Amino acid sequence: MKKVVSILFVVVSLVAIPVGIYLTSQQQKTTSKASFSEVPEQVKVTNISDNSLSVSWITPSKATIGFVTYGTAETLGETAFDDRDKSEQKPRYTHHVTLKNLTPDTQYFFKIVSDVGSYDDQGRPWKFKTAPTTEDPPAVADPAFGKVLKNDKTVPFEALVYLTVAGGTPLSSYTREDGNWLITLNNARKADLLTYITYKSSGDKIDIYVQAAGDGIARVAADTKNDAPVPDIILGIDSNFESTSVSGSAELGEDFASGGGALEPVPSVTSVPTPKPTEFSLQAIEEVSESIPLSVEKIDQPNTGKPVFSGTGGPGKKIIIRINSNHEVVDEVIVGSDGTWTYIPKDQLENGEHTVTVDQEGEIVQKVFEVEDAVTPIATHPVKKQGLEAPGDPGITVAVAVFTVLMISIGLMMIRTL
Repeated sequence: MKKVVSILFVVVSLVAIPVGIYLTSQQQKTTSKASFSEVPEQVKVTNISDNSLSVSWITPSKATIGFVTYGTAETLGETAFDDRDKSEQKPRYTHHVTLKNLTPDTQYFFKIVSDVGSYDDQGRPWKFKTAPTTEDPPAVADPAFGKVLKNDKTVPFEALVYLTVAGGTPLSSYTREDGNWLITLNNARKADLLTYITYKSSGDKIDIYVQAAGDGIARVAADTKNDAPVPDIILGIDSNFESTSVSGSAELGEDFASGGGALEPVPSVTSVPTPKPTEFSLQAIEEVSESIPLSVEKIDQPNTGKPVFSGTGGPGKKIIIRINSNHEVVDEVIVGSDGTWTYIPKDQLENGEHTVTVDQEGEIVQKVFEVEDAVTPIATHPVKKQGLEAPGDPGITVAVAVFTVLMISIGLMMIRTL
C-alpha cells in the first residue's frame, strides 16, 4: 500500500510542478508581449528654449495614452500631457508633449508614461538643460509650413514633423487633421543654446524628417526659399525641394536626448521637379497672433485638486493666471506657437468653489469651477519599472503557487495516513 501511495505522490508532483512552470511561463509571455508594445521608441527632445521644450516619441505597434513626468530633481513631480489632448487624453501612435514654464539654464529630469508603464533611460530619468536667457533677440517670426500625405494622397492618421535649419537646434510639431503642419523657424538656437541662429531668407538648407509610425516616414531636403509652403511631403518618398541642388548627404539633427534615438541622416537625393503644393491658406503671422482670442476652453480633472487648464491666446504672449481660493495662486504661462496654452497648478487646490482669471496684456477672462473630494491624480504615480522590463501579473503568480503547493500537500497527506 505504501508503495502505491508513494507512486501516486510522485505522479502528483510530476504533474503539479510542470503545470505550474508552464502556466508561469505563459503568463510571462503574455505580459511581456503586451508591455513591450507600449514601449516608447525614438525619444527626442526638441524646441529647446529658456522656458520650454518638447519631448516626442512613437509607439508604432499600439496606440497608447502617453504623458511626461518631470522636475528639477529625479523625484520629478510635474506632469505634462500631449499637446493635442485639449479636452481628454487619447490613445496615439505618435506622441508630442511640451513642457512649459521651465526655469532658464536649469537641469531637468523626465520619464515617459505610456499606458500603465513608466519608462526611463536605463533605470535613471532622462535629463536635459534649458537654454539660458539671452539679450540676443530672435529673428522676425518666420513660419515654415506644408502638408503631409500618404502615397495614395490621403491624409495620415497622425504624424510628427522634425525640422532643422542652418545648423540650428531641432524643431518639431505635429500634423493637424487635414495633414497640415507649421513650425516657426526663428525659435531655433545655436548648438550651445546661448543665442538664436541667423539664416538667410533664401538658400539656407532645411532638413525635414516626418515620422508617421505605421504610415511610414519621409525625409526632405528644402531651403529657406521654398519653405512657405514646402511642397507636399509624401510618406515613403525621400525628396529634394531645394531651389539649388546641393550635392552630398546632409545630417538631419543629432542625438537629441541621453539614451534617446537620433533622427536618421538624409541620404544623397537627386533633384526632382517641384510639385505644385495643395491648397494651404495661411495668414501673416502677425494677423494670426491678433486673430486668436484669449480663452479658458477647458478645465479638466478638477476633482484631482490639480486641474488641467487649457485655452488659447496670442502666440508667444505671456498670460498671467490667478486662481482665487483660500490661498491665492498667481503664476504665468507663455502661449505656444500654435496659439494654445496649458497650465497645471504646482500645489493641490482645496475643496470648494474657485475662480480662475487669465490676463493677457489687459485682456481678461474669468471662469468659475469647483473642486470636490480632491484626490491625488493617478498620473502623478505611474507604475515603476526597472528599465523596460515588464512585471508579471501578481494574481496569476499567486494562483500558480497555490496550485503547486496544494498538489504537493495532498501527496504528503496521503503518505501520513498510512
